[in-house]
Amino acid sequence: MLIIALCLLALLVLSGLIAAYAAFPHRGTDIPHAEWLSAVMVKARDKIAS
Repeated sequence: MLIIALCLLALLVLSGLIAAYAAFPHRGTDIPHAEWLSAVMVKARDKIAS
């Protein structure tokens, strides 16, 4: 039961990060109050794309 709960929590965090990327850095803006997260997401995108 604990494993299932942890997996669901991990999926929720991952989906939140994907939604945040689609809403802000993908469109060329920074995430409000978390510019460092925008920078990390852009670096990850550049590594994947190259």
